[in-house]
Amino acid sequence: MTENRFDRVDRIWLALLFVVAFTVFANTFGNGWTYDDFPVIVDNPDVRSLAAFLHDSHPGRPLRELTYLLDYRLFGYAPAGWHVQQIFWHALCGGLVYLLGRHLRIVHWAAGLAAFLFLLHPIQVEVVANLSHRKDSLALAFGLLAILAYFRFLERAKDGWGWLVGAVTCFGLALLGKQTAVVVPVLWLLSEMLGIAGPRRLLWSRPAWSLAIGSVAVLGGVWWLAGSGKGISLLASMRDTLAFKANYFGPFTVGIYYLTILKSWMFMGLKLLWPVKLAVEYTFPVAKRLADPWVLAGGAVLLAAGWWLWTGWRRRPVGCWLLLAGWFFFLPTANLIPMTYLAADRYFYAPLAFWSLLVAFVLQRLSLSRRAVVAVSLLVLAVLAGLSWRQCAVWRSPQTLWQRVIEVSPDSAFALNNMGNLALQRGDRKKAEEFYRRSVAVNPLNPTAHYNLGMLAEARGDLRQALEHYRDFARIDHPVYRKQLQALRQRLRYVYGIVL
Repeated sequence: MTENRFDRVDRIWLALLFVVAFTVFANTFGNGWTYDDFPVIVDNPDVRSLAAFLHDSHPGRPLRELTYLLDYRLFGYAPAGWHVQQIFWHALCGGLVYLLGRHLRIVHWAAGLAAFLFLLHPIQVEVVANLSHRKDSLALAFGLLAILAYFRFLERAKDGWGWLVGAVTCFGLALLGKQTAVVVPVLWLLSEMLGIAGPRRLLWSRPAWSLAIGSVAVLGGVWWLAGSGKGISLLASMRDTLAFKANYFGPFTVGIYYLTILKSWMFMGLKLLWPVKLAVEYTFPVAKRLADPWVLAGGAVLLAAGWWLWTGWRRRPVGCWLLLAGWFFFLPTANLIPMTYLAADRYFYAPLAFWSLLVAFVLQRLSLSRRAVVAVSLLVLAVLAGLSWRQCAVWRSPQTLWQRVIEVSPDSAFALNNMGNLALQRGDRKKAEEFYRRSVAVNPLNPTAHYNLGMLAEARGDLRQALEHYRDFARIDHPVYRKQLQALRQRLRYVYGIVL
């Protein structure tokens, strides 16, 4: 809570945040449709009219689709116009980060630098440049509004119930943006436990409520994460994640999986500190032993964070809350239950909102020259802005996007397959086959590459080779492609009388 009211300096900071956000990310206006834009927007009838939205032929994340309705009404399928709203939501998140910092008694200059760090860090480019990832900025914006409204409620000894209604409403909207916002009530509870927001206690004074909220958050998170497994067992999902995303086909143990997850956390943590070679997908070797340097580093960081929390929850409750808030927002995508990717830039979009403020909180407490801190911070922010501007160009087209992945992770079977698809769209079958073969060479369990090789072989009349690849596709039996496999079997039986 801050004793300062919203003043002229705050308005100047907020205006600067919006101006800088639109300036740095103006480089996205020349970008076309990429990545998940095709299934989520281009091929999704729900974004074309309110009637289609209510029909809901593409279930999931309705708040995102509602914002798309406005874009489609104004700009049709010209992606440049869609980026205006995309940048707006990112800038709004930056403004809310600033306001949260001020509410936590972080001074103007430190809160402003934290908000700029959140806005300009290159790891945020994936969410801003890719229109389908608007879900992340929507969930964070309404999640931050829910937290700020709840803090206002806690400041009032008796009244203020309107703020509570607003907090719950914003929480519901955040969930409609992305289910990771399920952690917001946990942050409400933590703020009461640590006493950072006001004298009032709603959840902490009612253990049954706290238990209910915690249970709902855990069960909701487990339900959502388990749903991403497409009906396969947890162990099978762990094994498949290592096989498909790390090209690992050796002996599987749960220990290897979680050591690799710890490595992935450190891998992305390094990207936060040194944001170069960013891409939409990363491939790296699994961690097979505790002595792996990445695992040791990850363990050391976790121990240090635990020690900092244990020794500081009374002396620096705001810092502890910010550290935990970032962690809880990361937790749903931390791969404790397998997700699609071992590591992704967008997983750190929301956590960085809180960890940026944590940096500001620490800087404010250190006995350093404010001028020196501001000067160095501005230099760092200028470098980050330049890197973000350049990273936006990576999202210019599918060609630039997947070419970048291959530059960063040459063994990405997914990227190699997609480069093959692009070559095929250009009519270059020879180049397409080359990419598909490279894809199955690095990962023999890549189902789409086998299917595509089968289609190419069938098209040139080599049915024997086509069937070899189709059988590999069927043998892999990936849950995502079972409908495609069923259609393939029906076609082969009808056209050739072959039972696959």
